[in-house]
Order: sequence, then structure tokens, then C-alpha cells
Amino acid sequence: MSADQPDFLLSFVVPLYNTGRCIVKLFDAFRDLPIPGGYELILVNDASQDDTYARAKAIIPS
Repeated sequence: MSADQPDFLLSFVVPLYNTGRCIVKLFDAFRDLPIPGGYELILVNDASQDDTYARAKAIIPS
């Protein structure tokens, strides 16, 4: 793609609230999506009281 265009064509914004127990399944489901052109996943942690943030940080590649 050109410098003016992102490397992806689709963005998903996913609100998270106390989803630590199932966040791995969420990532697996998105990873397996056959979307031509790619996508980005934007996670929004809404003040979760569990380990959602820590689990998401552990899964996301740096």
C-alpha cells in the first residue's frame, strides 16, 4: 500500500469490561478471520476490575 494508506482496510473497536476469563478466545476468533487487506483491533478497557488488562498485554505482540 502507499504511504497515504494504512496497511489494513478494516478496524474493529472492542470494548472490554471484566473479560479476562475469555480474552484469549476473543483474540483467537479475530486471528482466524480471513479478511482480505487485513484489519486492526482496537481494544478499549472500560475500568475492568479483573485481570483483563494484564491478559491483553500478555497476548498482544510487542
